[in-house]
Amino acid sequence: MDFRTVRLTKKYRSQVYDLFVKEWPEKPESDFITSWDGRDDSSIAVLSGTKFIGFIISSYHPSNGANLYIDYIALTAECKGYGIGSKILKGFVSKAFANKSSVHLWPDKDELLDWYERNGFSHTNDGYYNFHSYETRRQNEIHKSLGLV
Repeated sequence: MDFRTVRLTKKYRSQVYDLFVKEWPEKPESDFITSWDGRDDSSIAVLSGTKFIGFIISSYHPSNGANLYIDYIALTAECKGYGIGSKILKGFVSKAFANKSSVHLWPDKDELLDWYERNGFSHTNDGYYNFHSYETRRQNEIHKSLGLV
């Protein structure tokens, strides 16, 4: 399936909200609003042709420098299983790697933990999953497995 990413602007707000509600029905609307209002320029809409098929809402937390946080990542049900999510996530970690920064996320869905790990994220003691661009033997192996070096 062909797709492209574009900057997540207010043009996509209602589509993002509808998908957010489908993916996280237990989350209050205030969680969406906080994330939407705090999104940064790295946040993306995912399109197939002109059809909206997903999004990533990301943000920076001033106390953590240039480290990017993925607040939410979602694809429509009919677009899952084509590797789109992995390609989008790899794009995020590639940018972090190039900028020598990190990407952090809090996994809301246990069924995605292995997927995050396959895409270069490591579990931390406080429950977050992180991708780091710094060089250690372990990180270098992750970077190689993702084709970043």
